Amino acid sequence: MPQTRTIRTRQEMDQKYFDTLVRLIRSQGYRELAAATVFAEALHLVPGLAFKKKVVQHVNEEMEHFEVCCEIYAQIGAGDLEEVASAILREKSPIPRIESFLELGIAQFPYYDDFDGAPLNTLASGAAFWVMAGRPAAEYAGVARFLAFFARPEVQAEWHQRTGLVPLSAAAYEITREAGFYKAHPGHEIAVRQLLVRGTPNWKSLRLGQFPKLRSIIDEELESTWQGGKSPVDALNHAVARGNAFLDKTAK
Repeated sequence: MPQTRTIRTRQEMDQKYFDTLVRLIRSQGYRELAAATVFAEALHLVPGLAFKKKVVQHVNEEMEHFEVCCEIYAQIGAGDLEEVASAILREKSPIPRIESFLELGIAQFPYYDDFDGAPLNTLASGAAFWVMAGRPAAEYAGVARFLAFFARPEVQAEWHQRTGLVPLSAAAYEITREAGFYKAHPGHEIAVRQLLVRGTPNWKSLRLGQFPKLRSIIDEELESTWQGGKSPVDALNHAVARGNAFLDKTAK
């Protein structure tokens, strides 16, 4: 196995290592700033307050990532990334102004085609119905009837088309497709197709208590990698250990 070593200062880097690191951070910083710029300039074209707020969230997220890139760039002694990335965006690789909301493209997630079994589906996430214990039997009969109604393909198709959320079944997707809905709303189909790609034995979804806390643990550990404090493998291992400890604690 090749030996690895931790490098924390500019003095520990040879020139090739330093140049490679500078290019990586500069490229990542440019991408973050460019993405924020695209979203920000398109804000006035986005329909509805809810979608506008979502775009603003993306702008803030991209700028947070860009700020981290700037900090790392300065820490390794490479200079001012904000000035460099802004110059690239302004002079070398300007982004054409967006004229229509439709120019904000929607696509399925990219993947490495040499990865075993690729492409795989994305795990579903979002809101859910929960049936609580301890209620009278008559109430559960009503709950069962409601869930059976809600899961009917024709109901799911209408719900999907009216809300924009993904349907619960492939049958509802087929009803929607055959009705021609996706010709007018192609973005809705892309989300469904991302979920319909063949999966692994664990493809359906994840049910974890306190998932927001687990997500925070993962984010904290990954942040330690972006800041240069841990290797990616160490950060992921720590995330697993902390997450398992948290699940053990909350399960009691």
